[in-house]
Amino acid sequence: KGTRPVPCVTARGTFFIMMMSSSTVLVARSPTPSRRRPCVAARSIVERQAVTAARGPRVVPQPQPVWPVLGNLPQLEFDVMRIPAQVAKLYGEMGTNTMRVALFSNAVAVRTRSYPDALRVLQWPKEMQKRKGIGLGVLQEFLGEGLASIDSSNPSYKRLLEVMNPSFRKVTTDAMLSDFAAVGGRMVDTIRQVAGPGGGEVDMQAVAGAATVDSIGLLHFRTDLGQLGRVLRGPMSADLDEGDVPAMMNDITREAQMLMLPGLLNPGLTRVLPGYARYRDAISRLDALIERVVQGRRSQGFRDEDRDVLGAILQAQDAEDGDWLTRDLVRDQLTTLFFAGSDTTASTVAWCLYELSKNQEAQRALRDEVGKQLADAGGDPAKVTAKMLDACPLLAGCMKETLRVYPPAPVIMRDAPDDEVVDGYLVPKGQAIVIDIYGLHRRPDLFPEPDRWLPERWTEGGRHAPADAKALIPFAPGPRSCIGRYFAERETQLFLCILVAGFEWTSSQEPDIAHAVTITSLNGIHLNARPI
Repeated sequence: KGTRPVPCVTARGTFFIMMMSSSTVLVARSPTPSRRRPCVAARSIVERQAVTAARGPRVVPQPQPVWPVLGNLPQLEFDVMRIPAQVAKLYGEMGTNTMRVALFSNAVAVRTRSYPDALRVLQWPKEMQKRKGIGLGVLQEFLGEGLASIDSSNPSYKRLLEVMNPSFRKVTTDAMLSDFAAVGGRMVDTIRQVAGPGGGEVDMQAVAGAATVDSIGLLHFRTDLGQLGRVLRGPMSADLDEGDVPAMMNDITREAQMLMLPGLLNPGLTRVLPGYARYRDAISRLDALIERVVQGRRSQGFRDEDRDVLGAILQAQDAEDGDWLTRDLVRDQLTTLFFAGSDTTASTVAWCLYELSKNQEAQRALRDEVGKQLADAGGDPAKVTAKMLDACPLLAGCMKETLRVYPPAPVIMRDAPDDEVVDGYLVPKGQAIVIDIYGLHRRPDLFPEPDRWLPERWTEGGRHAPADAKALIPFAPGPRSCIGRYFAERETQLFLCILVAGFEWTSSQEPDIAHAVTITSLNGIHLNARPI
C-alpha cells in the first residue's frame, strides 16, 4: 500500500516487516533456503507419555526452529485470527498434547490439551494482572478488573462472587424462563420481518447477538436495550441509549485480536495503529451506554425480591462497607457481563442453527422433540418449565456438541502456583499455561471424528460417544468457572426450542470462521429461515 518493507537480517535469513492499516504485522521470509525441519513424531503420544513417566519430568517441547524476535509465529503462519486452529495442527505434527509456543520471543506460554491434566490446571489461580509477557494486553483497557479477569489473589474477587452469585443460581435462573421466552418471542418477530412472509436470508449471528444483549439487559440490568429493534432499523443511531451493543462488542474483540501481536512486540506500538482508534472508540461508546444503564437502574430503587445482578452490585456499593466497590469496579463488571453474559449464548445459538441447517435429519428430530414439550405447554413458550427442557435429550446433545466444536472461549489461561508437572513435563512456578479447550475438544481419542458435528454422540452412545464426558469443558470447571453457566445453558435451550419449532433452517453462505477472542464468523452466519 505504498509503504516500503523494512528488512530485518537475522542468522536464519532476511525478513521483511511491514505495518499495514489493518493493524497487523505481516512478515514474509525472503527466498533463502528453508531451515525449518518437519515436525515428525518419533513415537505415538501414548508411547511418549510412557517413556516420560519412566524418566521423570522433561522440558516442554517447542516447535522448531524458534526464530529470533518472531518466536513461533512462522509455524502459526502469522494467522492471528486463527491461532487455536494453527496450534491444533502443531499438536498432531509434533505428536504431543503439550508444547511451548512463543508469540514473539518475549511472549512464551505453555499450551496444553492434555486430559485429565487440564482439569487439574483449571484449579490453579488466575493472575492476569500480574502476569508479564502473555497477559490481557490491550484487552486490559476493556475488561479491567471484571469477574473474568480479576486476579484470584485480589481481595475484591471473593467479595464480588458473594455479591453476584445469588443472581445466577439455578433456582434464580429457572424462575426467569418466562422472561427468556418473552425475548425469544421478540426474536421470532424480528426474523419474520427480516426474512419476509415466505422466508428468506437472516444473519443469525446478528439476531442472536441482539437477543442475548436484550436478555441480559432486561433480566440483569432491568433495562430495555432495544437491540432486536436495531436489527430492523439498521446502522447505529447517534443516541447512545440505542447503541448497537453487538457491533460495539465485535469492534472491540476483533480489533483487540488484531492488536495483540503488535502489543506483544511493544505495548506502545498498539497506540499508533489505526485499529487502536477504532478499539478505543468502541469502548468509549460502550462506557457511555453503561453509565446510562447504571443511572437508570439506580433511579428505579431496590426491593427485597429483586434478583438482577446490577441491583445487587449497586446495593452492595451503597452499603456502609461498600467503599471497596468503586465506580470503575462496577463498570468492569458490566463490561464483563456484556461480553461474557451475551456472547456465550449468541455464539451457541447461531452456530447450532448453522449446523442444523446442514443436517436436516437432526433438525427434524429436534423439532419433533421440542414440539412435544411446547404442546404440553399449550403452545406457549412462556409456560415451558425447567423440567420440560430437561426432558429433551437431543436438545441437550445439540447444545453440548455446539459448545464442543465452537467453544465460546477457545482458550483459558492459568498460572502455575509452584513448580508443577503437566502431561509429564515440568512447568516452573509462575509460568503462564494455556488450557487449549479448542484443541482438547478436537482430540480424536476423546471425541471420535472430532471435526464432525454429531449431537447423537451425547444421546446414543456408540462409536462416536465421548471417551469421557468430563472432557467437555467449555465453561472451565474449577474455582474460576463461569458464574453464568446455568444462565447461558437455560437461555440457549429455550431460544433453540422456540427457533427450531418456529422455522425451517437451511444453509445460505459459508461462514468465515475466526477466533476474535471468541469463535465468531467475520462475514456473519447467514441462514435461510422459512416460517412453519
